[in-house]
Amino acid sequence: LFRDFRSFSDDLSSWNTSLVRDMSFMFAGATSFSQPLGKWDTRRVINMSHMFANARAFNSPLNSWNTSSVRDMSCQFCGASSFNRPLQRWTTSSVRRMNDMFAFARLFNQNIDSWDTSSVLDMSGMFSYASSFNQSINSWDTSAVKDMSNMFSHAAAFNQPLHRWNTTSVRDMSYMFKMAKAFQRRIGTWETSAVEDMHGMFQYAVSFNQPLSQWDTASVKDMINMFYRAKAFNQPLASWNVSSVSKLSGAFRGAVDFDQSLSTWQLRSLQSGQEGLRALLSETRLSPCRALLTWQSWHSTTSAAPFTDFHPGSCPSCRSASACPDDLVCMEGRCLPITAGFLELGTAEWTGTRTGQVSLGFGPCAKLCQANESCSGFLLRGDDCGFLQQLQSPRRLREEGDVAAFWKVTCALFPCSRRDGMASSLVAGAVDVATCCDCPAAHLVK
Repeated sequence: LFRDFRSFSDDLSSWNTSLVRDMSFMFAGATSFSQPLGKWDTRRVINMSHMFANARAFNSPLNSWNTSSVRDMSCQFCGASSFNRPLQRWTTSSVRRMNDMFAFARLFNQNIDSWDTSSVLDMSGMFSYASSFNQSINSWDTSAVKDMSNMFSHAAAFNQPLHRWNTTSVRDMSYMFKMAKAFQRRIGTWETSAVEDMHGMFQYAVSFNQPLSQWDTASVKDMINMFYRAKAFNQPLASWNVSSVSKLSGAFRGAVDFDQSLSTWQLRSLQSGQEGLRALLSETRLSPCRALLTWQSWHSTTSAAPFTDFHPGSCPSCRSASACPDDLVCMEGRCLPITAGFLELGTAEWTGTRTGQVSLGFGPCAKLCQANESCSGFLLRGDDCGFLQQLQSPRRLREEGDVAAFWKVTCALFPCSRRDGMASSLVAGAVDVATCCDCPAAHLVK
């Protein structure tokens, strides 16, 4: 009605709107309008999409509106850069679309935690560029939401808990926290089994460093730039199922703190070749030994050629536990990295006494082995693993092969400053020098 009337600012407070059903785009682009509308009767309105889009001056109270019939609030205040009024009394139980609702509403920072969002299907871009918003929305019912892409993209101040959200229906999380520079909250319990797109999800999320190992990523197809320039992120992801991922380029590029093993990833669907794999982990802190074992493993499941710049010397030879750097452990005459409580012995043709053959993947296999004191490790080919039930490490037959061996980390593998300080426990779920060795001097506290 007043769309793009840039100088319009008439008083409309006395209008009878009791029969109006569609208010979409009503003041879109009316950059000067900021008259009171709080007395309008909006009980019949179904569509408020783009109602105040780019109405840059608008900042009048609307909390008394009856919004019980509204189904579409998409982009309602997008670009309304002055708007910052309470809306907690709104009834939103019928709303299905909230995408871009507060996008570029740079001043908006009101409590809307009481909203009923149980019918919402689309929250994509809802707070993108809402640079002031930092309110709790943890109690929202998000069980019906399918699209959360760009939801907090460039929401620079947002850092609120979201762990109670039900994400079982979400398919798209691409760019969800892109440039959300303050966000650093636990979301590791989210159900992500339906998610197909995580492209750029934490791109430039420079503070984020929370555990995500429990996520179900079996349906994800796109992880391009997922942690691109997420410079604080350094969490284990070895248990992720990435067998459906076809796009992975630059996933950790510029994540300068990242030093976690990904050798367990089965990249059967990957489209990128050697250069795409190189870009995946470029500019990270990945140690040469982890990198070597990762490239060896990926070479066995992809068509990419092995990288000549990662030579066997990346995992140096050793004769004693004390001969390895702090982040590596000596076994089989080599210094090797630890992943999820297991030493990575690398891919080769291995033999050893094993029991059972189950198709679980690395994560579940590791959990089962850790829970069983008689399990000393396991062999993994693709998703198939066989558990080792002996105290001797598996015997290497030849260097080439596609079977990966993982050996349970025990206190016996760690060097202690006093040999009589070695802890008696042979097997532990998470062991390191601090937990396995006594204090080297009386004045130090363990």
